[in-house]
Amino acid sequence: MSPQRYAVHLSAPPRPTSAASVVHDVSIFTGVTPAQIFGRSRRKTIVAARHEVWARLHRLGWSLSALGRAFDRDHTTILAALSKPARARV
Repeated sequence: MSPQRYAVHLSAPPRPTSAASVVHDVSIFTGVTPAQIFGRSRRKTIVAARHEVWARLHRLGWSLSALGRAFDRDHTTILAALSKPARARV
């Protein structure tokens, strides 16, 4: 009998990605609180964090309408934010 070979996974298993975990991750990275991300402030740092959350959730398959409902914004606001270059977001 030959020895069985097992695949070695060096990376951690993928984290379940929910809206809450995305908001939490961006909040930790940027120093902006989740309340500020969901808020109405137009301060540059807060807006950049909010746009980053929208971009990550959109890449996960969230529609513009779903993002708009979740963040109490019009879907065209989300579209305008996503059309900005990534470096302008964070």
